[in-house]
Amino acid sequence: MAGKAIYIDTSALLKRYVLEPHTAEVNAFVDRHAPLGISRLSMLEARCALARRCRAGQITELLETQVLQAIRLDIQDGTLELSQVADTQISRAFDLLEQLRATVSLRSLDAIHLAIALERKTPGFVTADKNQAEAARQLGFTVYSFIAENTP
Repeated sequence: MAGKAIYIDTSALLKRYVLEPHTAEVNAFVDRHAPLGISRLSMLEARCALARRCRAGQITELLETQVLQAIRLDIQDGTLELSQVADTQISRAFDLLEQLRATVSLRSLDAIHLAIALERKTPGFVTADKNQAEAARQLGFTVYSFIAENTP
């Protein structure tokens, strides 16, 4: 089991590699708090988000490839600690969705990230998603949010 590194959700993680609002702040945060925890789910979501942005013409194929390589390098050099995704975390995510259903509109993959962070006993959670940030607060995490002003 990985240590108690702060867990960073994919929504915030990608700001490290793709220039967008809060990129500088996320990079400074990573520099101050590394290593940060991510999971195999983070890698899957990053892959999907980058392909979607590439198809939409928001990034180039070259940048897509460079970002994936940069994430791998951050894992290799210890800036990011990669966790596996276990069945117990999926079950816990199901329970979180039930627990928070009256107060937060939480997506399934966001719930899995929170379940992974809970299992890791991480002290903090980093996100760029308003609903996930609220859910993390309700679960007792110290929340670090990098949310763009025009985010719904």
